Amino acid sequence: MQNEGGTQMAGLDLSHRTILVTGASRGIGRAVALALAAEGARLALTARDAQRLAETAEACHAAGAGAVWTLAGDVRDRDFPARCVAGAEAALGPLWGLVNNAGVGHYTPVEELAPEHWDEMMEVNARAPFLFSRAVIPGFKARREGHIVNIASVAGTTTFPRGAGYCASKWAVMALTDVLTAELKPYEVRVTAVCPGSVQTGFAGSTPKPWSLRPEDVAEAVVQAMTARTGVIYNTIIMRPQVPPEAQA
Repeated sequence: MQNEGGTQMAGLDLSHRTILVTGASRGIGRAVALALAAEGARLALTARDAQRLAETAEACHAAGAGAVWTLAGDVRDRDFPARCVAGAEAALGPLWGLVNNAGVGHYTPVEELAPEHWDEMMEVNARAPFLFSRAVIPGFKARREGHIVNIASVAGTTTFPRGAGYCASKWAVMALTDVLTAELKPYEVRVTAVCPGSVQTGFAGSTPKPWSLRPEDVAEAVVQAMTARTGVIYNTIIMRPQVPPEAQA
């Protein structure tokens, strides 16, 4: 890339930087892991499904990852984030990046929303990013570098019927992102919220629209934010699919 004066503007090189991705076994998380692998990053990957996680790890090796470490587990376990961060750093060295991607959704009217589904969305979508961020922050601050990417949602910027719990959890992620940005900028640590609309993943049992965003589109945005040249912060990236005119209400 060049600026108007013709001077080369180099983006950040991710090769051999260690990045932790949650929810990496499928969908957006898998796409992000593969995109970062293609950049040569060293990857720490976590998800609940051990078999799918192993398959993602193998694909990341083939895509060019500098190294891959995995740990299967449930982000709802309060002790898991700190244990995962410690294990990743013991295996791969100090973490430079964190992608909080693990998510869950239940869509139903408020009066029909089960309290346990509300709790699950809050624990996975909001509390887990807090706990993972909390675990990496001391190292990021000490080294005065690092990048936290929270996979939020357009649902974190606007609400919709049947989305009370999901929207509430994603609005919490947006607030967390803003607070982290303010607290970590003095330490040269970047924080980004990526907010996709409809994505072709079958999330929460939905039927993907053919014109929806692809997981690879979201992964591209994550890589763009993480490779931005020093001094540039992509704080919020809102992504929507180009809906065909005949499908627009």
